[in-house]
Amino acid sequence: MKLERQHPQNGPVRAGASTSAISRRSDRGPLFDLPPVEPSQQAAFLRLMSGFHSDAAAPDELDEAVVFRVLREFYEPRRGFWRALEANTVMEAIHCYAPELRAARECASQGGYAAFAWQMESGVFMLQFLERYAERLLDIPNEGRPKGQTAAWQWLNDDCLRRGEIQWVHLMECVGERAVTLVLRMARAIELAPVTTLGPPAERPRRGRARKRSV
Repeated sequence: MKLERQHPQNGPVRAGASTSAISRRSDRGPLFDLPPVEPSQQAAFLRLMSGFHSDAAAPDELDEAVVFRVLREFYEPRRGFWRALEANTVMEAIHCYAPELRAARECASQGGYAAFAWQMESGVFMLQFLERYAERLLDIPNEGRPKGQTAAWQWLNDDCLRRGEIQWVHLMECVGERAVTLVLRMARAIELAPVTTLGPPAERPRRGRARKRSV
């Protein structure tokens, strides 16, 4: 008697079987797929994904505190670090790590995911904003740089008014003195970070037997 080969993957799904794992695999695509972000953001995306997997929180426990904890570990104290990171990269990493988060947030409250996404994007913008002002402080010669929180706040406030930037005033209204503390902390971290200078690449050794030059 000839037996037909069975293909469980083509057969009907048994009753009660969960399809969440299948849907997650189809959402993420093959392992060799490139990250769903711009090429310049792929390294940051992969590092964020690694940070989410290294964190103790499971995908269904992902919240604002977990994301900002991962961002804190992700940070490298150097100029322009946060401004090189796009908020969309953070959101894509969140979606790939916790694909059910959007539906869960929407079921929990009306507009729950929209509020979560707005908070994440605002957080990235805040970090970029603080970084810009930290670099402005570092651009001042050390002997003329304002010392202490009060002097730094006054200098930043005057500088923003001179430039016509009212964001600093709004930031102070939202965050208060903690914004100045974060600016000073970020400036100090950038100042103390080791500076690595990349030299010219080493010449690769040639393979094979060297040929004699004809005289």
